[in-house]
Amino acid sequence: MQTLASTQKPDVYKTLHEPQYRAWIQFVCATFSISMLMLATPAYAGLTAGTNMLNQVVAWLGGLAVGVATVVVMWNGYKVMTKQAQFVDLASVFIGAVIIGSAGAIALVIVAP
Repeated sequence: MQTLASTQKPDVYKTLHEPQYRAWIQFVCATFSISMLMLATPAYAGLTAGTNMLNQVVAWLGGLAVGVATVVVMWNGYKVMTKQAQFVDLASVFIGAVIIGSAGAIALVIVAP
């Protein structure tokens, strides 16, 4: 019976470890792993107290976001109305308010089952 020497490797091993195939295999493995994580159902395993706490935090973030966004829009409107600043000058503040306002919605997407 003939066996392969310890230094000889099958052709498949040589082919799969070439650089162009290695990158493709890594891409396929990463894509498969990410898709399986996306399809997995969440397992809460009796963590109702933690889930309730996170849902409460989401509710607080939603209320806080509405308040902050309202104050920022009023402040921007006052500044533009009194010609102390143009809207271009206040764009970064407005964008910050939009991000704060969306924090509650983003948290709800992450926490919700």
